[in-house]
Amino acid sequence: MAAYGWVGKNPTVEMGDSLFNLLTKWLNTGKGASRELRKLFYGSITWLPWVVTQRRWSRMYRRDRSGLRWNSKPHTSLRLLQQSLSKLGFTSDEPWIWKPLPDFRPVFTGDESKLDLHPLSRQPVELQLHIIRRMCKFQSYLKFSKQLHRRDAADLHDTLDLPDRVQSFADVDLTAARTALENSGSCRALFMGSFLSPAARYFGCGLEEIHQCEDACPFCVQASGSHDHIFWNCSQNVAPAPAPVNWFQRQVRGPRLSCILTRSFPDRSNK
Repeated sequence: MAAYGWVGKNPTVEMGDSLFNLLTKWLNTGKGASRELRKLFYGSITWLPWVVTQRRWSRMYRRDRSGLRWNSKPHTSLRLLQQSLSKLGFTSDEPWIWKPLPDFRPVFTGDESKLDLHPLSRQPVELQLHIIRRMCKFQSYLKFSKQLHRRDAADLHDTLDLPDRVQSFADVDLTAARTALENSGSCRALFMGSFLSPAARYFGCGLEEIHQCEDACPFCVQASGSHDHIFWNCSQNVAPAPAPVNWFQRQVRGPRLSCILTRSFPDRSNK
């Protein structure tokens, strides 16, 4: 219902975030998760500005565009659609054709390389909406990398420059990641940034809690329990595959989650 009736203007970012935060509170999961990572996985169908953009595209696709002027007046459906796509990261060098900005094009290959809204276009609307949603997810990933108050985002920002960040997103199978996320609470915690390694918990404790915190790995009880050590480098929790070079895959690697995240940490109550 919140997405209904947006005709002469677009919803603001603040309005979208406010409604999205209400949804997050209602779900009551993933305390400490990144809002941008949440938006990466389900924001394209729940964050109001993106939902309105997709609905406006669908309406434009269904209408007769043969007599529609490309340079339309302000506050018309076409002008609002043009503005929304521009903010998302699309550019238009010719009428009715949108392409991702040059820096973003490694994420969009083959049939996904452009949006074609020509009156005689044969590009399926389902594919077009998929491209728009993929751009929404990609923008969330880029915004996450700028959340420098978060340890994981700061690590991503410091480790990869923009071209490598773009490629790291392009290399991830989001369909497989979403399937794992839907079927496992452990995956949701890891994918959305609410999982804290022992090392992260230790360094995040206040002085009054420091005596209750341990930064040791729960498997070998020797090395500092950082994310990379626990999941990739610990000799007592041998990974079934080498650690990926791709930063994003290393953080949310799907194929190995069933092997690792469902495994209980050792009982150290008597140690």
